[in-house]
Amino acid sequence: MSAPDLDEILAESPIHLHGKRLGAELAGAFSVADHRFFRAIAQWDALRPVLAGEVGDARATTDALIGLGEGCPNGGLLLAFGAHCFAVASCISKFADPDGARSILPQLQAGSVIGALAATEAGAGSDVMALKTSYAETETGYVLQGEKTYISNGAQADIFLVFATKDVRLHSRGVACFLVERSAPGVTVAEMALQGLRGASLATLSLSEVRIDRVSLIGRPSGGAQVFKHAMIQERILLSAFLVGSMKRALTRSSDYAKTRQQFGVPIASNQYVSGRIVEMLLRYATAKFMLDYATTRLALGIASEADASLVKLCASEGALECQLNAFRVLGGKGLEAEGGNCDELIDILGSLIYSGTSDLQKVILAASLGLPT
Repeated sequence: MSAPDLDEILAESPIHLHGKRLGAELAGAFSVADHRFFRAIAQWDALRPVLAGEVGDARATTDALIGLGEGCPNGGLLLAFGAHCFAVASCISKFADPDGARSILPQLQAGSVIGALAATEAGAGSDVMALKTSYAETETGYVLQGEKTYISNGAQADIFLVFATKDVRLHSRGVACFLVERSAPGVTVAEMALQGLRGASLATLSLSEVRIDRVSLIGRPSGGAQVFKHAMIQERILLSAFLVGSMKRALTRSSDYAKTRQQFGVPIASNQYVSGRIVEMLLRYATAKFMLDYATTRLALGIASEADASLVKLCASEGALECQLNAFRVLGGKGLEAEGGNCDELIDILGSLIYSGTSDLQKVILAASLGLPT
């Protein structure tokens, strides 16, 4: 079998092109992912599977998400979309009580309700299961107590998937996942002021003696680790599509600029340092896209592993950062301009090294998959 040629690597399907146009329109219309943002996305049939927490046709979904990522330079909007669909909707679809899922999933899909995943705690670091937010059983349900931070969509969310433990000594064996409504007594949300990913409206969540009923349990009692694992596999793979789209945008912008920008009477593309950077972007984009296609296919088949997700997430986030840095170098002073520069994109891409598990954590997961001591 021959390797695909360059035209095939850079080809844009009709779904990809539609996603690129939609991404640009969304970036122009919204600075933060609110209900109107999700309702606008819900009108595109190609994204209905992921809005319902599924994958659908792997190639069509990949093309749609890469196109969306290429067209939308606001990384916060894309992260918010991923948290809403790839984490919250997918976990509710797979683990929630059937009656509850039938009730909430259509609302998530339509954008009338926004979801957020509340797992991270200030003292837990990359070991999410070392949490201190607690739950206790009551005669009618559960009572939750604790604090969460760096919650994507947190300031806009109507519902939260909250991970809590019945005993900190049990680590992952004591963790459960609960659906908590923002309007519940004892719930307090505070938006975080950050330099990047502003479109995702990151927030902290405080839970003070929050009482919920039994059907709010997502998955089995003490089965929160399984729910979280599912969310991370789904999220890491599908969020990577947006990063691949960012690489494509950086590659195209840099190539076009280098062909037209002249110094000393010749295009700067004739400088081997410049053309070499653009070739490096192509290499990273092509590699990440092939990995993504493989991982998304396995995800659609239900056989994607943690290693699959970590490998594509690591490749896409680190690759997107290098592509945007190279684009900044090619653009030169123009990269700093308010119109046409890529400084905001660079800051958002930096966030991809941290969200959904840091690059270092992905390496630990991959090392363990190879049987290396961690």
